[in-house]
Amino acid sequence: MLYLAKKMEARKRSMSSETCEEGALEGGFTLIELMVVLLIMGILIAIAVPTFLSVVGGAKDKAAQSNLRSALTQTTTVYGSYNSYPTATTLYQSGITQITFEASTASATSSGANQVSIDPNGSQTLYLASWSSSGVCWAIRVNHNLSNAIHGTFYAGQVVKQASCTAAGVTGYTYYGSFAAATTAANPNLP
Repeated sequence: MLYLAKKMEARKRSMSSETCEEGALEGGFTLIELMVVLLIMGILIAIAVPTFLSVVGGAKDKAAQSNLRSALTQTTTVYGSYNSYPTATTLYQSGITQITFEASTASATSSGANQVSIDPNGSQTLYLASWSSSGVCWAIRVNHNLSNAIHGTFYAGQVVKQASCTAAGVTGYTYYGSFAAATTAANPNLP
């Protein structure tokens, strides 16, 4: 762009002293100069568009992860009161409406706001799943059974079709200590 500004200034100086036979000024850009400008603009667009699209996909993933964290907070509150994890119906009846909880075999889709599939797998284990419209099924597994060697809260994600993102279907995922670890780990199932 600086090149164009300098070129235009040089042309203005040269055109002020030159005139055509009819008294009009000669000037303008050559075809090569215009092609160079278009090439530079094309390169900049080719760099910007993929960056923009990755940011959009990342935002969709963060929204699904946020829904899961909110659902985890709400289900943990109920767990604290009853010492067992609730079903989707129980959560609905208890007045929790910020998240739309789906049964364990129902897919958490992007068509409804804040949908999370819930699977209280026994009184001590919970699976939550939420589908991002970027194509990733994000999941949280919580195990409060202290006699089990693997207890605590773990996070996973896997690229799936929308209809296959169910809490019952995420039991076989590879879980990590955080969503960031699930994304950056050597897991071929994530983008």
